[in-house]
Amino acid sequence: MKTSQLLIALAVLAALLLSGCGAKETAPLTVPEGAQAGELIDLKDCEYPPPGSKAKSAAECGTLVVPENWDKADSRLIALPVVRFPASGANPAEPIFWLGGGPGESNLFGGTPPDWILKNHDLVSVGFRGVEGTVTLDCPEVNRLINAHQGKD
Repeated sequence: MKTSQLLIALAVLAALLLSGCGAKETAPLTVPEGAQAGELIDLKDCEYPPPGSKAKSAAECGTLVVPENWDKADSRLIALPVVRFPASGANPAEPIFWLGGGPGESNLFGGTPPDWILKNHDLVSVGFRGVEGTVTLDCPEVNRLINAHQGKD
């Protein structure tokens, strides 16, 4: 692919992302009445089922409340999922934050945490805004463009 074709494809993709995407409301998480930005709520023991896996790991699951737009003081609050896999060692060091995922993909840890990490550290995942949580982006135009570009139409 020529550089000019790549730039055009990227420009079209950016335009679709900025104008063609709608917000799709989902129901699993909610922001409780009276919640404040920055609060970690409803943290409780859970068995976390990694996406696409039948294995379950002992974890703590909860909800992080954040503003939808940090630049607006009156922005509505949204909820993001949080999963913490507790360290197994007696004196854990600082937690490790899992920052996986990518455009449109989950950031939540997708497997059984390795013993060598859990021996000395908690492993923490926080869902990406727009992918997990109370508001997700629904961009079928982007998927159609990517599939057409890859010849999958």
